[in-house]
Amino acid sequence: MTSRNRPEAAASLPSAALDLHEQALHWLVTHWSGEMSAVERRAFEQWLAQPGHAGAWQQVQRINGLLHDATLDQAPDRALLADVLRGAGGRRRRERRALLRSLLLGLGVGGVVTLGGHVVPWRTMVAEYRSGRGERTRVGLADGGEVVLNTASALDVVYDAAARRLLLRSGEIFIVTAPDTHALPRPFVVETDYGTIRALGTRFEVAQENEGIRVAVYEGAVEVRPGGLAEGAATRLEAGRQMRFDRHAVQQDIALVQPRPAWTQGQLIAERMTLDAFLAEVARYRSGFVRCDPDVAELIVSGVYPLDDTDRTLAMLAQALPVKVVFRTPYWVTVTRP
Repeated sequence: MTSRNRPEAAASLPSAALDLHEQALHWLVTHWSGEMSAVERRAFEQWLAQPGHAGAWQQVQRINGLLHDATLDQAPDRALLADVLRGAGGRRRRERRALLRSLLLGLGVGGVVTLGGHVVPWRTMVAEYRSGRGERTRVGLADGGEVVLNTASALDVVYDAAARRLLLRSGEIFIVTAPDTHALPRPFVVETDYGTIRALGTRFEVAQENEGIRVAVYEGAVEVRPGGLAEGAATRLEAGRQMRFDRHAVQQDIALVQPRPAWTQGQLIAERMTLDAFLAEVARYRSGFVRCDPDVAELIVSGVYPLDDTDRTLAMLAQALPVKVVFRTPYWVTVTRP
C-alpha cells in the first residue's frame, strides 16, 4: 500500500503502446512539477533508454508545444502557463496537475489526447491522485473519510460549500464515508463518465468496467443515477448488493459474496473462474503481457491468490492446474499445457 503515487511505478515496462504514452505523459507532468528528485531523474533516464520509449516521449512533446504556442486568447492565464512550464513558484505537484487541467481545458483540449494513433485520457494523467500498475493508494479525505485506489486508477477530489465530490477518472475505488462536519451538511457524490453515485452513510466500491460502472455496497446505501436519464431517475442500492449501469440503464442488482472487496486486502478470490478470465485479472496487476493458450483457457480456477506477488500467483496456478507457466521474459508470460 502506498500513500502517494511513485514515478518509479510509471517507469516499469509497459504492456501496450497505450501504456507507453500514459507513462510518457506522467513523466512530462513530473518534469513540469519543478520537484523532480535525483531518484526520479535516474528513473526517467532508465525509462527513456528502453526500446520505443524515446518515440513515445517525442510524441508527448506535442502537448508541450501546444502550451508553449498558446496565445493570450487561447490560454486562460499566460502567467499561469509560464508558471506550469518552468516549474517555478514552489507549488506542490498536485497543485501543478490542477493547473495543467485548467490550461488544457482553456486551450480547447477535450477529454483525450491522440498520440501516435492512440487515444490517451489526459484527465487520468493529471488527476490529483493516481495509482500505478499493481499499486494500491490510500487517501484520507478532509471530512475524516477515506478512499482506496486499486491498481491503475485515477481520482480527483473536490470539496466545496455545495458538495463533497469524488471524480473517478479511471479504475476502481473503495470509499468509507464520514459524517459531514460542515454547518450545512453536503451530499457525498462519486461522479463518473456514466453517471453519479450518492452515498447515504456507507462503505462502497465503484469500478469503471467495459463501457459502464459497477457499484457494490458493503454498508449503508447509495443512490445510482445514470447520466443519460432524467434528473430525478435514481435507483437505491442497499448494503450487500451490487449492480452495473451505463448512461441509459441500470441492471438488476445481485448479492455480494464478500464482506469487503478482496483487492483492498491484496487478494484475488477466484470462484470457478475460467483460466483466461483469471489471467486477465492477474494482468491488471503486473507489467507486461500475460497470454493464455486457447487449449487451457476453459480450465476452472478457484482459490485465494496474492495480488502483491503475481509471480507467486502464477506459480500457485501451475501447482493447482495441469498447466505450465513460461516466462519468456519477466514481462512476457505464457500459460500453456505442460
